[in-house]
Amino acid sequence: MTTLEFAEESLTGIYYGQLFYLVKEVKESEGFEDEVRREDQLYIPVLSKLFDCDVVVRKGQHDKKGQTDYYCVPTMKWNEKIGH
Repeated sequence: MTTLEFAEESLTGIYYGQLFYLVKEVKESEGFEDEVRREDQLYIPVLSKLFDCDVVVRKGQHDKKGQTDYYCVPTMKWNEKIGH
């Protein structure tokens, strides 16, 4: 998973391009057949629900894409759900 640490703010972010595929998989799962919002409209609601916190968007350096958006949650919350 492509993540980036924003240590000065104690945030961990996931690259929006990878988040697209995660949300797409959720949308295609049972119980979401009636979801009409686009994947990019669900980034914040899905992460907010998963991590039970507010989500912030930060610009970060991606190896191949340069400066791009990362959707971030507190690193403590990230580590509780996903691990290091």
